[in-house]
This record gives sequence, C-alpha cells and structure tokens, in this order.
Amino acid sequence: MLTTAFIIAFTVLFIHATTWEGMINEWVHAVTWDWPPFLKKPVYDCPICMAPWWGFWVYLAVVPVPGFISFKWVHLAVVPVPGFTSFKHVTAMVISLFIAGGINTVLIYIISLAKNEGGSGADAAGDNG
Repeated sequence: MLTTAFIIAFTVLFIHATTWEGMINEWVHAVTWDWPPFLKKPVYDCPICMAPWWGFWVYLAVVPVPGFISFKWVHLAVVPVPGFTSFKHVTAMVISLFIAGGINTVLIYIISLAKNEGGSGADAAGDNG
C-alpha cells in the first residue's frame, strides 16, 4: 500500500510539474486561464488536490482490483472484469490516496522552501507558491 501511495504521489507531482512555465504542458494554463480555482486545482494546479482524482486512475492502473476495470498494460487493452470490488480493496485504495496526498503535502512544502531560498532555480512550486 505504501509503494502504491508513493507511485500515485510521484505520478501526480509529475503531471503537475509538466504544467509549469517552460514545460511541455504549460499550454494548459492558457487554455484554462478563466477556470475557477476549484476546477483548476484538482485538474493540474495543486498536487495535494490532484491526489484523489488522478490517484484513482493511477491506482486502477497499478493495482489489480477484482470486480473493477483492470488495465492490462501488457496487452495494451482495457479489459473489464466481472463482479464487484470488495470493501478491502476500496479501503486500501482510500488509504493509499490519503497517504499520497500527505506525501504531496510534504513534497510541495519542500519544493516551496527550495524555491523561496533559491535552492533549485526552477519554478518548482508552480502556482502554489
């Protein structure tokens, strides 16, 4: 579960970082400039807010959940699995998403410290300051 949380946290941070100025997806800011913050944050602007939304899909891609959609990356096809998820899997997913949000909280704090001290030279914290 902890490994899954780290995978989710770093994937979400990667998605967020690609929208910084000078990065490949900086165009997202131009397209969504008029969106209200409550829409921008879970889509690309806040790794902590992004963790549950993007993390859900990352979790499904990483962890085989019986009764839900399994992503068979080896075959490059999405194959639905019949049945329904158990309470155990839902609980593990929710806990993993909370842990990933916590990891991103710590990472954003560290990145913002580095930015404020001029440590990295990159626009590390994006719009989160």
